Amino acid sequence: MIDQIKFIMVFKTDVQSQREAMLMSEILRQKFKGLQVNFDLQDEERILRTEGRIEATAIAYLVRRFGFSCRFLSFAEPIT
Repeated sequence: MIDQIKFIMVFKTDVQSQREAMLMSEILRQKFKGLQVNFDLQDEERILRTEGRIEATAIAYLVRRFGFSCRFLSFAEPIT
């Protein structure tokens, strides 16, 4: 049961454009199969939300490797 739990995680980024968000979303989805990704560029913190079973540090590391800042902010309730 525990291995089926997915987490919603929220990150602060400096992704600015829709093009950057689409590119980073595709990279994250390719690297982490099954990960759902959403950017909220209207939020002043350029929020990245993910849903999946990937560790926050792995997601933040990959985003930073592509030149963006990415800081983990919080978990939302687990989804079973």
